[in-house]
Amino acid sequence: MSTLGCVGYSAGAAYATYLAIVNDARALVSIGGVGAVDAAELGRPILDRLMREGKAGPDVALLQNEGDPDAGLEWVSGRLPRPLRVVTTVRGRGGHRFVDYARNGSVAAGFRFVLDRLWRSPASSRPG
Repeated sequence: MSTLGCVGYSAGAAYATYLAIVNDARALVSIGGVGAVDAAELGRPILDRLMREGKAGPDVALLQNEGDPDAGLEWVSGRLPRPLRVVTTVRGRGGHRFVDYARNGSVAAGFRFVLDRLWRSPASSRPG
């Protein structure tokens, strides 16, 4: 497991998802994410290999505002393939604009999530 954490906003969440999968990241944060499920499907061969080997995928945080018109937290959380592990979902106030996520603390919370996972040693925070 690398010492990489990926954060993506809007369509950047799809890029962050794929990057996290192909680079064995410890953490992935999707802020107002668009396309994360499709990006995870592109990484399915890697995820399937991790499953066969009994290894964990990155911890995932999904952050979405109540006024964001994109797919809901529950929909995305329920469709991300294993071994991606959604460990937190946060619904904030505001719309899809980046400034809305910055104002309500979601951006800072996303980076705290990544830093927390990078700070922990892999042996103490990861199964397998």
